[in-house]
Amino acid sequence: MWGDLVCSFGRGEFKFLNWIAPDLRRLLSKILDPNPKTRISMAKIMESSWFKRGLEKPTITRNEDQELAPLDALLVKKLF
Repeated sequence: MWGDLVCSFGRGEFKFLNWIAPDLRRLLSKILDPNPKTRISMAKIMESSWFKRGLEKPTITRNEDQELAPLDALLVKKLF
């Protein structure tokens, strides 16, 4: 049973259950692409509408009074 399942995935042969959303089906099809040259990249996965659904944009606050750690300060000096 498991051997047949693995071979099916290896050939890109799989069916989705009806309750799986169409956008998730498309994404999973691209993730399960057996050809590594055409398989979706991690960056593209993170850009997908399904992946972004429900995520909030991070809020970045800057505290001018916060002192840089010694390693951070060294890194900043090397960059600039």
